[in-house]
Amino acid sequence: MGRFPSSVSPYTLADEVPLFLILPRSGFVQPLAQADRRGSVSLQPTTAGGRLLDAALSANRMIVFRAIIISLIITLGGMDSVSAASFDCSKASTAQEKLICSDNSLGVLDDQLAQIYKERITHSKEAEAEKQRQIRWLVDVRGKCSSKDCLREAYTRRMATLKTQAMEESTCPVQETDLVGAWVRRSGSGFFEKMAFGMNGAERDFNSWLDHRPEFSGGSWTFKDCEIDIKHQTEAQLGVVFVVIGYRNEQLHVTENGEKGESIYRKVGK
Repeated sequence: MGRFPSSVSPYTLADEVPLFLILPRSGFVQPLAQADRRGSVSLQPTTAGGRLLDAALSANRMIVFRAIIISLIITLGGMDSVSAASFDCSKASTAQEKLICSDNSLGVLDDQLAQIYKERITHSKEAEAEKQRQIRWLVDVRGKCSSKDCLREAYTRRMATLKTQAMEESTCPVQETDLVGAWVRRSGSGFFEKMAFGMNGAERDFNSWLDHRPEFSGGSWTFKDCEIDIKHQTEAQLGVVFVVIGYRNEQLHVTENGEKGESIYRKVGK
């Protein structure tokens, strides 16, 4: 490439690789800078025309700045349309899934529910039952929604339900010290008619009576995760596991060895 005459540009060109600028309203192509053999670019103002070039450079910088801002707005604006849903929106098939994918806030709710549900079935003692409840919710509750407001309310209520269930399951209504003392069966078909839990330091002793006669003597017990594990002194097969499901007004509500029937014992002394 040949050199531009110095009279054409307010910048001189020292080498063969000029950079150009189109001056506003003039239509003239002006060499903007020069690159030396090391690749660096230098500007060399030589005439009063440099002031015009400075104004043109300022205008061009503003144009570039505006273009960058517009590009960022378009990019960031497009991000809002990306759903945070727990499922692949490209495979959304139901009307509800499409509504969720069209609203980022609903996508966030869907993802939050998915995490809470996963945590619930991981730690719940009723994981299979919880899976069935979730399926029913998807069909009978979420599946009936035809608006975003309906979905928002359905997700909010479902998350509240799962959190409440997890809290109730992780919080036992009775403490170990509450068990110490004698108990009489008030209702149900509980294994023992009358029983007593003792605590002496690290030792936990257990005894029971039937028709006022000793029945289960010299046993032991442990209490963990709301379960009372009662062991016979010599006969392992005679052991019983109580699952505490309630405790109020000095009355202990339990199920035994996984049975569904509930028995209630009333405290009569310590």
